[in-house]
Amino acid sequence: AHNAEQDDGLFNEGFRPVNLPSWEGGINFKALFKIVKSIRHIVNQIKPDLVHAITIKYAFMTGLALRGLNQPAIFTIAGLGYLFSDTNLKAKILRTFGKPLLKHAFAGQDNHFIFQNSDDMQTFVKHGFSTQNQSTLIQGSGVNTHKFVFSPEPDHEEPVIFMPTRLIADKGISVFIDAANIVHKKGIKAKFILGGGLDKFNPSALNQGQMDTLLKGSSVIWRGKINDMVRMYKRSNLIVYPSYYKEGVPKVLLEASSSGRAIVTTNHPGCREVVQDGVTGVLVPIKDAQSTADAIIDLLNSPRKRRHMAKNARQKAVLQFDVSDINDRTFEVYDKVLMQKTIELTT
Repeated sequence: AHNAEQDDGLFNEGFRPVNLPSWEGGINFKALFKIVKSIRHIVNQIKPDLVHAITIKYAFMTGLALRGLNQPAIFTIAGLGYLFSDTNLKAKILRTFGKPLLKHAFAGQDNHFIFQNSDDMQTFVKHGFSTQNQSTLIQGSGVNTHKFVFSPEPDHEEPVIFMPTRLIADKGISVFIDAANIVHKKGIKAKFILGGGLDKFNPSALNQGQMDTLLKGSSVIWRGKINDMVRMYKRSNLIVYPSYYKEGVPKVLLEASSSGRAIVTTNHPGCREVVQDGVTGVLVPIKDAQSTADAIIDLLNSPRKRRHMAKNARQKAVLQFDVSDINDRTFEVYDKVLMQKTIELTT
């Protein structure tokens, strides 16, 4: 990755980091092909047994770089992102021209795909980017359950409702703000906090001016980037995440679950993989501030229900999303792909 050689932690863990050309965000074909060329050069130089690329952007560039090299590769599709999520004209044009390029990049029997939710997997199979035999479902990148530990809810005079997010429109930021306004208009005391820094790399990210417009007249507190997320979850009474973004499994929901917090989120791919409706939280329709507000009010009025959901959320995180188990399943995919390559070479 860019600036990888400056990360001492990678050296200490026994990795050999290699820099890639910088990417300044947005749509930049010149930068894209510089990275593709760099990846191909690195692979030819190192000659690895296996290449693993993470996120659809880097999977796409790596797929292009590996064309014709007979190189086994794993692509983790951690959500379909801007290309499949946004509805503006630019995204629609990119989808029209991008799908044939994706098919070209991902063609090859030596490729295997890890998906974080079944909807994304079926989308890839439907469009011919992958086959069912090339696909494995591993729900999320996991959470460190020893870092994000269970803690009892704090006893605030005003319950804290927290939305952890990147500042991308489709994460449902306006829905959160509208829901907060509905709750407060009913005279219910609660503190709504939005945590997330500005993102210049995503084409659909909100800028400072757009955030100021959304927050004008609202009681929502925007804290910017929060460095100590463990502490923030401990200070929160309820997590709200009304996303309709095309992501894999949101890491913030895994962290919130592991921290033992009830969650209000959308009945949307990725989100519903984490939250079990009525058991660990509440699922609401996308883009529906009223339903989101109703769910918040119900849980604010039912502390016993929140505590029960919190306990279930922690249990689900430990049993299903612990990072050690997720890593073990990923290593199993490594073994499968390498074994298949060995069989091909010996037959």
